[in-house]
Amino acid sequence: MKPFVYVVIMLLTDYTGQAQKKLWPPSIQSVELVMAAGKNDYTIAGSFENNFQIGKQKRLLLGAGIRITVYGASNKDYFTAPASLAKGATGPGILFKERINENLDTIQIGHPRMWMINLMAIMSFRVLPKLYTGFNIDVTGFSFGKMRTVRFIHDGNVTTTEASPARLNLLKIDDNAIGSQNSQFYLLYMVNGKVAIKAFYQLLYVEYKTTEKIQMEKGGFNNRFRNVPKGWGIGLSYHFKFK
Repeated sequence: MKPFVYVVIMLLTDYTGQAQKKLWPPSIQSVELVMAAGKNDYTIAGSFENNFQIGKQKRLLLGAGIRITVYGASNKDYFTAPASLAKGATGPGILFKERINENLDTIQIGHPRMWMINLMAIMSFRVLPKLYTGFNIDVTGFSFGKMRTVRFIHDGNVTTTEASPARLNLLKIDDNAIGSQNSQFYLLYMVNGKVAIKAFYQLLYVEYKTTEKIQMEKGGFNNRFRNVPKGWGIGLSYHFKFK
């Protein structure tokens, strides 16, 4: 009886392994550390990624990961964040609308600092044997940072209040987004089977919330303010498995 049980277990194990191979395409796991700089701001980001190789040639990679971004800056202005105020509308169509200057108020922060911990989506394509081009973007997560005294500017009048990083991060189209997200357009070159060099252009959404809702024009109230810093960066990644 025991030999029969052993054979059944071996067959089931082999079948399960084969089924998993058919269900999931080959994948690449990697860790990454990058740095970027813009106008009076900087970021340092570390991530863990899992990318599935799609197609017979395995040239397309689709995946997900978790990214921790450290953001710092000096003397930054943050403008009205909600799309309903900033662009006078919501929905996908705001992607093609300009911000309405008369609806924008500003908070000024001398030394903003925050941590973002987000899940991200990734897509890349192999254009040469060792060269990939790709894009990644944070989808959802949380941000943390200290409460800071800020200057609130409305119609040229300046008052002081307090603000801290918006806690919840959630990707939506353009100014519909909530909180802070990181995204990159990049080139990645495989130096060898494990190590890669990465160069990228980075776009951030950075959001602060004041402790109280400050009255805006047209009878609206708002406590969310955003900056959208951009910059170039470089980094290294280490691949646990690469084919």
